[in-house]
Amino acid sequence: MRKKMAITSEKFHFRECCFRSLPENGRKLVWEITHKCLFGCTYCFQSRKRLQNPVRILHPSDLEKVIGKLSELDVKDVLLTGGEIYWTRDSLEAICSSLRTAGITYSVSTAFVHVGEFIDFLLSLKPRALNISLDPKAKESQEIYLKQVQHVETVLEKCQRAEIGVKATGVITRDALKNCDAYIERLGKLSEAFPILSSIYITNPYDIGYIKTNVRPSEKALREWLKRAILPSSLTEKAKFVNFYMFNAPLQACPAGTKLVHIEPDGNVYPCHLFANLPRETFLLGNLVNDEVSEIKKRLEDFGRHTAEAIDEYKQNEKCLRCINRKECGGGCVAELVSVGQLVEPQLVCRYIKPPAKIPIFKPNPQTSLPFDKLGREDLTSEEERKIVEYITQNMRSGHDLAHGRDHVDCVVRYARYIARQEGGNLRIVTAAAYFHDFEPRRKLIYESHAEYSAQRAVEFLRSLGFSAEDLEQIYHCIVTSSYGAFELGHIPMSIEAKCVRDADWIDAIGARGIARVFAFGSAHGCEALGAVEWSLNPPPKKTMSRIGPDPSPIYHFFSKLLWVKDSMATETGSRLAEKRHKRMLRFLEDYKEEMNFNDEGS
Repeated sequence: MRKKMAITSEKFHFRECCFRSLPENGRKLVWEITHKCLFGCTYCFQSRKRLQNPVRILHPSDLEKVIGKLSELDVKDVLLTGGEIYWTRDSLEAICSSLRTAGITYSVSTAFVHVGEFIDFLLSLKPRALNISLDPKAKESQEIYLKQVQHVETVLEKCQRAEIGVKATGVITRDALKNCDAYIERLGKLSEAFPILSSIYITNPYDIGYIKTNVRPSEKALREWLKRAILPSSLTEKAKFVNFYMFNAPLQACPAGTKLVHIEPDGNVYPCHLFANLPRETFLLGNLVNDEVSEIKKRLEDFGRHTAEAIDEYKQNEKCLRCINRKECGGGCVAELVSVGQLVEPQLVCRYIKPPAKIPIFKPNPQTSLPFDKLGREDLTSEEERKIVEYITQNMRSGHDLAHGRDHVDCVVRYARYIARQEGGNLRIVTAAAYFHDFEPRRKLIYESHAEYSAQRAVEFLRSLGFSAEDLEQIYHCIVTSSYGAFELGHIPMSIEAKCVRDADWIDAIGARGIARVFAFGSAHGCEALGAVEWSLNPPPKKTMSRIGPDPSPIYHFFSKLLWVKDSMATETGSRLAEKRHKRMLRFLEDYKEEMNFNDEGS
């Protein structure tokens, strides 16, 4: 323990976030105005996103629309980044001019340090600061690497004359670690020669699902290097080591949502840039081009609140309760916390808590073709169902709200069995999946993760009852595709059994029971108002549903989800049942709106 303390507290300054200067009253915006980038860095955690999303840059009118809404989001400072902003140079002057007009400061980030005229252009825009990259030498030849360093020196000279501060970032990969001693020495010399180099962030590659195999150095290798590394005096205050959570405690409080906000090239909003790179769009807060800014702001505020509550909850584990740093610990980077938990169960990590092994209880076979032509028995035996009911009763975790209690489970089982009989589904698969589909409660931070975690728990228990691998594949698929959030993320039920379970779950979300459940859910999860019917019912607008926490109000949830359920049923039986329940919701909303709009003239 003493050796670890020497590494963390005596020699280096560790941080979980690469943003140190944040507005006191307001937010810093990280605006990725393009995905386009041709550098192909091995450690890039955004590469898959950029390959999948061809968006380059918004139309000028949409750019103006975005900038016009920033003040409403309390944005005080903007980092213009990419991709690589070199590919947006035709639009940068207009963007910066609009930001100046709005009274918002801005800085720019580029890796195009080898193009002198582009650097001159960026400096002519008078940014608050310039962010550049300078990594340790990896596989490049010495000659090529020295040219990169020379380009950086030229940029620093220009920034020195222009009196524009520079922040340099370098990523330590497995290949580059052997050259880090020379790298630190070089950074020290640059810092001495160019006082304008105000911050140097040395980062560990983020582990959010996209880094390539063997890019991140092992903890053992990092520890050996940090023990012998010598930090020049010129770097003592400037150099920060970011994302080395295995060496750090206490951890920072995450600024995502509260002090940070991120915009993608298409206008999509996330709590910070790391959340936009997670495998699923779980943390999408809306689109600044198309959505009401008040709704996005409310989701940002909710995210900050849910994050703080979730961190406090996670800190109740035994190791945290014994830690002398517990009161000062903010939990660290939430994106890393979520990623380490594999988007299933967020996991606190620091030098005292090791990250969990990334081996799920059950991993579906990618070679499996759904649906199966042959399944086992067509229904549960009475003994199997007795054991499942007993296990569900005894082990459904506390934390389930009133809308997701045992009565919901029992209704979904009944609906699912009825639909399966009409549609020809295997009752054994359908019934087992229906019992477990909401086994895990919604977490404070990631609502939709409960389906994945419920599926894992189902497989764990049902395997002990002797269910075959084929049965477990089917049950797992039924559960992870059952939620409406999974549907919006593109996870489609492929088997008739999965369609039966999903339709059953959705049917209990609408109609008279759906009305009761949505208000129970809103109350349990912190909604502060019932809401008002502010929109037309013929036809209703489709609002954006939150997957991070509850929608702004139960009434809002009708327009983000409940009024659209009947149109997406997967079976004919489900569609027939949903139609009747949909009409009940419309009548309720009409009556609710009339009563809310009552005035003394009797209207």
